[in-house]
Amino acid sequence: MKKIFIYLICVLAAAFSFTACSGRGHGKTETYEPYLYTDKFSAPEKDNYGYAVDYESDENGVKICISIRDGNAVKRSVPIEAKFADQLFLDMHNESFGAVLSEGSPAGGMMGKLLYITEDGWRTYETVDISSEIKIYPRHFVMLTDKIGYIGGDIRIGSTLHRTLDGGRTWEEADIGKNTRESFAPVECGGKYYELIEMKTDEPNRLYALFVSEDGVEWERVKFFSVEHEAAGAKIEEYYYEDGRLFFLCGDDRVYAMELPKQ
Repeated sequence: MKKIFIYLICVLAAAFSFTACSGRGHGKTETYEPYLYTDKFSAPEKDNYGYAVDYESDENGVKICISIRDGNAVKRSVPIEAKFADQLFLDMHNESFGAVLSEGSPAGGMMGKLLYITEDGWRTYETVDISSEIKIYPRHFVMLTDKIGYIGGDIRIGSTLHRTLDGGRTWEEADIGKNTRESFAPVECGGKYYELIEMKTDEPNRLYALFVSEDGVEWERVKFFSVEHEAAGAKIEEYYYEDGRLFFLCGDDRVYAMELPKQ
């Protein structure tokens, strides 16, 4: 009788454990599944702690103009060479530390890239030429901390994602972006970071890989996924985090959402 009682306890314990594990696995699969978002959606504007960046030209050449959007702060002007003034990316990690990535037209197969870094809200700044370190065509830029930052983009051969661990002074290829089609910049999601990378594939629908990180340095792949498009050439252009979900904005004006696990 005692043996039967122990056996029943073991069976019940195993059944409970299996149910709990199945529930966790099932929930995770549902959580990361993309779905067409049919509610009205407008992409949130990145705050950058109120800073905005633009061009301004005068007789002395081209300048990056950085100002507070509400007009209450003095405008800061950062002079740059015209050949580096094709496209600008601004990202402020906080009200003091941030950077502007400035890129120029390709010349001799290399696109010029300068990084302007401030630690005092653009009262002063330093300039770093990263042209030789960043081979990709930049499409996305972010400083996750005052040390860790990413530049994502596209290139035919090599890594589409580059990382800095010293506040933008030096850059290296990130392993998760090697031999891929395009890498985005990571986004912060409730204490974690997520990274979106478009993979190379021969399929009509584009294939994406989603990665997660606790520290912004070490990454673990969450899953591969695709989103359905009426036009095979349409793709994800941007993605955002808001209210526990990642939103993917596509080139065909569709928006997809993906629920993230609760912390």
